[in-house]
Amino acid sequence: TASITENKIFAILVKIDHTLFKVSALESILKREETQPFGSHEVCRMGLWYQGSGAERFGHTQAFKDILIPHKIVHKNVINSMTYIRDGRDEVLLHKDEIYDNFVAMEKASDILFHLLDEMQKQ
Repeated sequence: TASITENKIFAILVKIDHTLFKVSALESILKREETQPFGSHEVCRMGLWYQGSGAERFGHTQAFKDILIPHKIVHKNVINSMTYIRDGRDEVLLHKDEIYDNFVAMEKASDILFHLLDEMQKQ
């Protein structure tokens, strides 16, 4: 049905959006400047969807409820890494281990998030 197709397309778009978010975060670290604003999990497209039409459509599913934590973790780790390049700072080498750990945690949370998006559609 159209609703199932719409849900699948949305999940794909969220995955693409978050992949681009992560790539932009890595690019920012490599360039030593933020390539875009990196806000909280509440202000990105998925965050706005989560608080609005997503809650209406999927709020009854456990996977939807479980999305919040890994989504927060993705954003939190990117934001934490950006503190080392904000305001003209270049503290990447000084904090390379923390940045690496942030990106590892971001990827783990992203994998969970992607899995939950798929599960959400099945529920």
